[in-house]
Amino acid sequence: MRVEQFEDALDEYGADLADWPPDLAEAANRLLASDAEARDILEAERTISAAFAAPVRAPAGLSVRILEEALVEPIARNRAAPRLSWWQTFGERVHAVAGGMAFRYATVLTICFVGGFAIAQVTAAGQSVPAPSYVSGLYADLAW
Repeated sequence: MRVEQFEDALDEYGADLADWPPDLAEAANRLLASDAEARDILEAERTISAAFAAPVRAPAGLSVRILEEALVEPIARNRAAPRLSWWQTFGERVHAVAGGMAFRYATVLTICFVGGFAIAQVTAAGQSVPAPSYVSGLYADLAW
């Protein structure tokens, strides 16, 4: 077994060689007997495993402090914020919606105008009729 294979097996089976398949555990023991790097890797893995296995306790009163911060902070923020009258908030909403809609309509109209102009130029280019009369004919057909 090489050190790279040993590291892969450590990742897969953990630091306790008793949990490994017997043939891999035997090869790992032979490697550990002859290679100091493998022993260092196993010791580091065991240290990390022990650290994760130890129970962790939160400091006393942590949950109370979290709840206080979660509940008190928004209340303080809401009290500090200026209150707007109903007509100010209504006016801001109308302005935001109307401004957004106007931009959307202007964008759509611009795209339609440019697209229509391009289609008219391409279509009229292949015909013997000049483009202005084709466009006016197109609008005459639409007017019915």
